[in-house]
Amino acid sequence: MSKASRRSISSTAETRRKAATVKAKTRPEPHYGSVRSAEELGGLARAHRKQKEVTLSLLSSIGNLSPRFLSEFERGKKTAELGKVLEALGFLGLEVVVQPRRWAGAGARGARIAAGIEEEKPEFETGTAKETGGRHDSG
Repeated sequence: MSKASRRSISSTAETRRKAATVKAKTRPEPHYGSVRSAEELGGLARAHRKQKEVTLSLLSSIGNLSPRFLSEFERGKKTAELGKVLEALGFLGLEVVVQPRRWAGAGARGARIAAGIEEEKPEFETGTAKETGGRHDSG
């Protein structure tokens, strides 16, 4: 192999190394916080894994989970097995925290609002029977 060929291969490898370093440094921070869907949880896990520079292959070998399962989970598969999801999150150093939503005090009504079954409305509306103590003002 000629010196020029060796220099070319060397400079190509160096360019790839620099590009990988820049890519790793510009990777956005994952947005940790509340998650409301399988897609959000999977996306957060993927962003965290990539920020830590862990490959699916490495995570698969450490956690004894298939790369296919991990990929489907990260893409938001709704039927991913919960035990395996928790295991994958644990290997990534993430945890699930369950807490009441902001309208937890609203009881069943809050659950209906959260599910989109009922709209959030003020409890008392002007001129209603509730506000006037059951009497209707005839004006």
